[in-house]
This record gives sequence, structure tokens and C-alpha cells, in this order.
Amino acid sequence: GDYDDGFASLEKAQKTFEALGDLEGISQVYSSMGRAYVNQGKYAIGLEYCERQIAIASEIENFHITCTALRDMGHIYAEQGDYQNAKSHYQRSLKLAQEIRDLKNMAAAYSSLGVLLTNTGDLIPALENYQLQLDAYNKMGDVSRSNEAIISIGSLYMKLGDFDTALRCCMQGTSTCFRSGDQLGASIGLITMAESYSGQKNLPEAERVATLALGIIRRLQKVFHLTGYLSIAARIYFAQEKYEQARQLNNEALELAVKNKSRQFEFHTTILAIHLNYLSGYFDSNAAISQLKDMLTDWTEGDQQAEIYYTIWKIDASQDAMRENAAKLFHSLIEHSPQAGYRDRYEELTGIHIPKPSTFPELPESITLLNINYPEMLRDIEDWLAPKVTRS
Repeated sequence: GDYDDGFASLEKAQKTFEALGDLEGISQVYSSMGRAYVNQGKYAIGLEYCERQIAIASEIENFHITCTALRDMGHIYAEQGDYQNAKSHYQRSLKLAQEIRDLKNMAAAYSSLGVLLTNTGDLIPALENYQLQLDAYNKMGDVSRSNEAIISIGSLYMKLGDFDTALRCCMQGTSTCFRSGDQLGASIGLITMAESYSGQKNLPEAERVATLALGIIRRLQKVFHLTGYLSIAARIYFAQEKYEQARQLNNEALELAVKNKSRQFEFHTTILAIHLNYLSGYFDSNAAISQLKDMLTDWTEGDQQAEIYYTIWKIDASQDAMRENAAKLFHSLIEHSPQAGYRDRYEELTGIHIPKPSTFPELPESITLLNINYPEMLRDIEDWLAPKVTRS
């Protein structure tokens, strides 16, 4: 966005609130300023503005503001890959929200913990947090956000390879969110459906649904979400060997990830960019493998190293040591978090099939899934995205 004009407007609003002695209004300005700095990758300044909000909240004894600021700090740490600090701040936000009986902030904290635990592979605790989020929204009577929680639950089943349950959850969540005007929630449901269809190897439908998700998120101008959606869509094109389309989307995602210092997206887009450049003939296997090996120094987490070794082996199948390294790492990852993606990689590397876990809970009884008219839902979204004709 136009940050200069935005900051000028916020500074004007801050002076107005200061003249009125409206500390809560000043806190709202700090929140907007902090998020704008975070969007530019200036995380330290974003954290400073959160601290300012907490100081104001303490002064006026509005601890709802404190809950939100703590959670925002958690988001900032999570985006930098500092999951320990992120979890600590989410938990502090949750504890305070529980003490002041703030259902809205409780639900938001449960959601944040669910996302974080999903990213760290702790899927059972993640599911428990999403269920608690759903319970909070149900108590509030917030139908739209209840269905966002159902989408989140669906995403967990998708990660475990139960694609049918994932699709049922996401179809309901997407339909309800879209009909209630929650386009962001609908887009999250759509992109999760795209990943589920991709897991079922129904790549044409995955492409169609991902395209709709991208259309919505571009219109909403949500840069963080756009980066992730582009990365997912690029991999769907990659799986169909549509390499040029994949390159275009992935390069856009990589540019956004680097610009906004989003490490969680930068890794996946960088490794896919190297693989696509090789497949498209932009450089040979030796150059591609050299770049991938250079990544081993900077990207040291187990799942990152496993994916690098795997990609080297995909480029040069004679690299047995790379295949063995990848297989060992994926096996270790599966023991902690038996995600479908890890199991698929391990089977491709070794020929050994590892079934999805039988211990994962069934869909909670509190969730009643409706029969959704899927074709009609997609047509409605396509109509919403279609250019509007203006009459003179």
C-alpha cells in the first residue's frame, strides 16, 4: 500500500486523539502503525508499538487492548520463525482473556495457538485449540467465525490425509463465510480445499479452486495471505507440469516473501524457484544442486533439510546419499507429526507406505456438517469476482 500517505493520516489521527485526551483512540492508532511497520518487515518497530499499546491499556485499565497487543506480538514472533516467543505471547493473551471473560479475545488466542501448533506439527493440541475456538464463537453466536474454526479443523484433517473430511468442513465453512460477507474466511476455505483436491490428485479442480482463492485475496489486498496462496497455487501448477505458470506465481510469491521478510514462505518459494529454473532450462543440474546445497547452511530445521535433500535427489536420481538423508529425516518427522506430505515423500523415497494414524480423533460431534451445493457455491464466487459492467 501507500505507506507514506497512510502514516501521514495516522499521525494526523494521533494528534487529534492527543488533543482530545483519548488514550484508547491513541492505542488504536498505535495498533495500525505497528501492523503497517510489520507489513514492511520492520518487526522491531512493530513490537515497540505493541508495547506502547500495553502501557496505555494498563493506564486506562482496558485489558481487552492488552489481550490484542500480546497476540499481535505473538504474530510478529511467529512470522519471524520464533515459535517459542510466539507461543508464550499467545498463552499470555489467552490467560488474560480468560481472567476478564473476554470471549472474543479467547477465541482469537485459541485460533493463534492452533495455527502455531499446526506449523510446528503438533496436530492434536492444534485440534483441541480449534475446538475451543469453535466453542467460544458458538457461545458468542458468531456464525461466520464459527465456520472459520470449522475450516481450520478441516485443514488439520487435510494435513493428515483425510481429504474427504477436510473438503466437507471447508465446503461448509466457505459457503457460510461467503454468504455472510466474510470473503477472507471464504478464501481460506477455498485454498484449503485446493490443497485437499491436490492431495486427492484431482489437480484440475485444485487449480480451479485455488484460482478463485487468489482472485478473492487479490481483491482484498491481503499481502500475507496472498504470498501463501501464490505458493500453493504454484505447486498445483508444478504438479501438472505447467512449469511456466508455476514459475510466474512462485516468483511473485518469492518476491513478496523476501520483501516482507516472511521466512516461512521464503523457504518453500526459494526451493521451488530453483527446481523450476532447472526444469525450464534456465540452468543445468549442477547449478541447481549447487544452489540447493548452499541452502543447507541457512535453512537448518529438519523439515527444511529433508526437503532440500529430496529436491536434490529429484533433480539427480543418482544421488543416493541425498535420498538416504531425506528418507531418514522424513521418517523422524513422521514420528513426531505423521502429516500426509511427509508420508508421501517417505514413500516416494523408499517405496514404503506409512498409513495415516488411526489415533487421530473423529470429527467432533459438535460439528454438524450440512449438504452444500458445491457447483452453485463456486458459481456465486465466480460471479462475485467477475468484472462489474457499468451502465452509462
